[in-house]
Amino acid sequence: MKMILKTINKEKENGMQVELLNFGATIRSILVPDREGRMIDVVLGYNNVKEYEQDSLSLGSTIGRVAGRIRNGKYAIDSREYFVAQNKFPHHCDGGAKSPLSKKVWNYCLMEEGNGIIFTVRSHDGDEGYPGNAIIQMSCVLTNHNELLVQFSASTDKSTLMNLSNNIYFNLNGELEGNERIFRDQVWMSMKSRSVLQAICLLKTAELVYSTQTGIDMNITTTQNCVLFDCGSQLKGVQGKKGNIYQFGSSFLVGCRGFEDACNQPSFPSISLRKDQLYQHITVYGFSLLKNARI
Repeated sequence: MKMILKTINKEKENGMQVELLNFGATIRSILVPDREGRMIDVVLGYNNVKEYEQDSLSLGSTIGRVAGRIRNGKYAIDSREYFVAQNKFPHHCDGGAKSPLSKKVWNYCLMEEGNGIIFTVRSHDGDEGYPGNAIIQMSCVLTNHNELLVQFSASTDKSTLMNLSNNIYFNLNGELEGNERIFRDQVWMSMKSRSVLQAICLLKTAELVYSTQTGIDMNITTTQNCVLFDCGSQLKGVQGKKGNIYQFGSSFLVGCRGFEDACNQPSFPSISLRKDQLYQHITVYGFSLLKNARI
């Protein structure tokens, strides 16, 4: 299947623009206006498809069937034990290495209104050890309010696991500022729920991050149970767009998802999906301009 790069925009309304790749259902670029009216790319990524194929970090891509870790690469569902690929030995991480969702070429169709795209992929029974044939869909829609709405849905013909997430790394100072550490100036978090488990925070709505340099303010609303916040700990000299070198501290990951290793933790919300169920979650990335100084 041919790999494509599609752009959706709301230029007439507000200037926001998003670039998407059907390899890995990837969000390659998000352009939003700063306080001077300049279009700022706030997402890390690569120059071409080949670099995405070789990428071990899944920058901007959809990860799953299970985002995060499955401890010791095993779990049980409906009284049957399953073993999944131990790509981060001895654990399973982010859907595996040979055929995770981030390395599949997805089908796609544009929405009639021109402001969105729907990606669809089939994950076959046995992919990376997961049971069941699963149909997975990700839709991306730009609203008139400088928001990117991302919706995941999935169904299966056999009980399996499903915990999907977008692996987007942000820098609100602009992607071209990727060599600089940004966190003393940029990160200001105000969670309505502050329960913490390791690096995972419960999140429903948060006024999350802002940049005093560009004036760009980002907030996230999600139906997911938690969010992974990471300050680029895996970025160690990664070469990205236009030769930019991404280092630790030059960006941040905000991954809305289910709890880590939830399939082995009975007290956590379930990430099991059965054949009579529909998996569905929505995350909205909203962008605006900073109005008042933060302290």
